Amino acid sequence: AMSSSGERRAMTTPREALEALHRSTSGWRAGHNWLGGGSFCRWHGVGCEAGEVTSIDLGGGGLGGSLPPQLASLTSLRTLNIDESRLSGTLPAELGKLPQLETLLLGGNPALSGTLPASLQSAGGLLSVLDFSGSRLSGTLSGALIRASPRLDRLQLDHTRLSGTLPGERSPLLRYLFVHSCPALSGTVPARLAELFPRLLAASFASTRLSGTVPTGLGELSELRSLWLVNMSLSGTVPAQLGKLGSLRELEMHRNRLSGTLPAELGGASPLAKSLRRCVLAARQGPHQPWHSMRPVDQPGADTNRFVCPLPASLPAPCAAHLCAGGAGWAGWRQRGRGRQRRGRGSKAH
Repeated sequence: AMSSSGERRAMTTPREALEALHRSTSGWRAGHNWLGGGSFCRWHGVGCEAGEVTSIDLGGGGLGGSLPPQLASLTSLRTLNIDESRLSGTLPAELGKLPQLETLLLGGNPALSGTLPASLQSAGGLLSVLDFSGSRLSGTLSGALIRASPRLDRLQLDHTRLSGTLPGERSPLLRYLFVHSCPALSGTVPARLAELFPRLLAASFASTRLSGTVPTGLGELSELRSLWLVNMSLSGTVPAQLGKLGSLRELEMHRNRLSGTLPAELGGASPLAKSLRRCVLAARQGPHQPWHSMRPVDQPGADTNRFVCPLPASLPAPCAAHLCAGGAGWAGWRQRGRGRQRRGRGSKAH
């Protein structure tokens, strides 16, 4: 058996862990001042408290290479940010051995592959921000990860190879949920969305294979500000309960299979009518880039929603403006009592 002194010698020190990160990656610049003399706490992007490494912030630096398993020895690490770079390979399972980890930002690394490490389920329960957007990450989103992360605030897995269905696990503090542009993600938008994520501020399920109807329970998300349900396979009608969303500023539901008459409850003196600033129910313009991502959610193409005209007189102005833009014809709309579609000149998807 190894003696206690031998065990101490075998342990990786913070400096050694940082040196391992430097060796396994490329694209370092002289100004980064790594591997120099003096304290490693003075190295570019390294934050310390009481001599322990608490943050590594190298986002946007263009580093290539892979993450070394030695990072697991940084037991005080709370933030790891190497987003918008050129990392490749798979995520080391050792990331789950970081008991203080709160923020993990590895989005914008197109060559980063593999699956979400199952070990993240045991990372200490402090995880608040998880971002792997714009990577080649595959596999499914585990309900166990949601259960093990009760402080989760932002989950950003858009533009990945995520597959399977959304887990029906409750995340009481989650405010930002982005899983758009995951073409292999299937199933339905959870009917209990408001119960699962009661604090939700922004959510995007656009450009996925999610189907079913628009959950009526969305109307209970009193803090929701932005909702993107674009380019999916949603069917049925637009629920009147959406009129209760008094904090919603942006709503996009075009390029689905929605139909029927828009409910009058969306307009008039409804909370939604007072708060809504942007509303797209039928595509009329070019590709749109929402505030939460620099990558377009949608591409031009024909709309597939088939609502019934005429518009409710009380429809919120932002919705009516988008639907009527371009003059006489309304793309994606059917005149009441008539079977043929009326298309506007130059109609474009959004």
